[in-house]
Amino acid sequence: MREIVDSTSCNNLCTALYAFEKIHYFLTLCIIADFEIANAFIGNNEFNSDTPQTEVGEKMIATFESLSKELYKAGMSTFLTDRVPGDHETFYSHALRWYYPKF
Repeated sequence: MREIVDSTSCNNLCTALYAFEKIHYFLTLCIIADFEIANAFIGNNEFNSDTPQTEVGEKMIATFESLSKELYKAGMSTFLTDRVPGDHETFYSHALRWYYPKF
């Protein structure tokens, strides 16, 4: 028998997967101040060659922090929880949400 997944769980899982895809891209970067990479990461053309590198870097870090919050929240509603909220939380998911944005 096939188990039916409610739409909230499905939406949360999709949110988590989208956030993880973007976060994974960010974690592989060596330089975060390049405006073209930032535009691709953020998904718009907010920056150009005249934009100060600090502004570009700060926006990318803020976007990363926002995505890590989305991933964690959606994960707690789906794959990071079984019986008790957070009982499947891993060190990596915890660090990605609470430590990486500060680094």
